[in-house]
Amino acid sequence: MRRIVLLLAPMALAVIFGSGVALADSPTTKEDCKNGGYAKYGFKNQAQCIKVVKQAPPADTTAPEISVTGPEGTTSEAPATYTLATNEPVTWECTFTFTFPGETTPSQTGSDPCSTGTKVWGINQSGTYVFTFKATDAAGNTSTVTKTLVYIRL
Repeated sequence: MRRIVLLLAPMALAVIFGSGVALADSPTTKEDCKNGGYAKYGFKNQAQCIKVVKQAPPADTTAPEISVTGPEGTTSEAPATYTLATNEPVTWECTFTFTFPGETTPSQTGSDPCSTGTKVWGINQSGTYVFTFKATDAAGNTSTVTKTLVYIRL
């Protein structure tokens, strides 16, 4: 009798610890699987259920497509009006630099709130204006468009 007990004890321990759960907690039917939060399908004949693993959707790594229409090149018309559009919802960031005629470094930089639609920049001094429009989507992908305008005040 001792030999039988000794032989059965290691097998019982292997079943209990090998499955990771106590025998009393192991589901034995498809109904037990459903009640335990397991998938209703996937029951194995070995008193185990298979949990369904859902894969996360692929991450969005595509930058938004943006278009900015408005003046470029040399003009004597003010203000500078730009129309902003995207293929998806974004947060806009608009910045500018201004350089006086004959200078090589920007004499003024700044940012201005902007959103999809129309952005009007008030320009009143002759010089080079560089307007940068940056769009960031919900996933953090960005696109940037730059417009350079040389304004000559008449």
